[in-house]
Amino acid sequence: MASTFQKWNPAWKSTTCIMADKDFVERNVFKNKFTDEHTLICIFHCLRSMSREITTEKMNITLGNRTNNRLESTNQKITQVVTKHLRLDQLFQGLEMLMVTLRTERDHVAHECFTKTPSYFNDLTKNEKEIYHHLTTYAFNKVIKKFRLRDDVDIKIIDKNLQIVTIQSSEGILTTSIWKCSCSFDTSMNLPCHHIFKVQQMFTVELYNPHLSAERWTRQFYSKVCRVMPANVSQTLSNLDEVCTNENHVVSISMVKKDKKKIPNAHEKFRQAYIEAKRLASLTSEATGKKYEQRLNVLKHIAHLWESDINITTTNIDELNKINY
Repeated sequence: MASTFQKWNPAWKSTTCIMADKDFVERNVFKNKFTDEHTLICIFHCLRSMSREITTEKMNITLGNRTNNRLESTNQKITQVVTKHLRLDQLFQGLEMLMVTLRTERDHVAHECFTKTPSYFNDLTKNEKEIYHHLTTYAFNKVIKKFRLRDDVDIKIIDKNLQIVTIQSSEGILTTSIWKCSCSFDTSMNLPCHHIFKVQQMFTVELYNPHLSAERWTRQFYSKVCRVMPANVSQTLSNLDEVCTNENHVVSISMVKKDKKKIPNAHEKFRQAYIEAKRLASLTSEATGKKYEQRLNVLKHIAHLWESDINITTTNIDELNKINY
């Protein structure tokens, strides 16, 4: 086909670009027949190939979360309060309301983290309780699963001098010590994995080392950045869970709500005024004869005064009624 095209089209030498798909045979033919031209692939096939080939599983890429569900959730909440054709004041009002809601949800999660103790706490081992007291609820749920999988680790080579172990896992060959592991969980989350727990168990090292967890996952750090915990009690949070487990101790929490008068925007004012104006128009149309003319004149008089930025009182309306009668 390429040879026939060149035979019957003498101007083929003016070709500067060829758009092809991902078929390699076709691309090789064009490359041989059109030596000075650029062979490109269309954007559709390019994006489809990237989405199929460049994945976290095939490229061994992980950031802890394998989906963008959290981002999509936030975007969905934004679209619920911010719609098209909003005025600027309505836009900021919606964004402010959204931020207040999201912060309140985070405060609720932090409040539960520091004031509630799960029912399974008494069933935890000594090391598991140490992990619970040191980490936030989210990080604890991640680490405790790895902690209980330490006996399933397949060890290949042990270097007792350097305390380094070679492990066969689903991710391939891993190099693990009592401080660091090359697995994706430890690398992306900065939390101890089951491989590290296994190596610590082999070399009779304390099973949980607080320094293995990044600061952002600790309760101490969480207490500094959340709004619901006062700064003067942040130093005592490490003992808070132990205190709350005492049956004789009662934690009392009270919330003070400060009433704030809401100022309506221009759209809300128009909607309220429109309802009352429509009601007046309906009452005026129901009247007949002189009564209809009198009510219509009152409405015209009010509109005229308000256009001149003049306030009107009931006295003015009474005087107008006397004139009309």
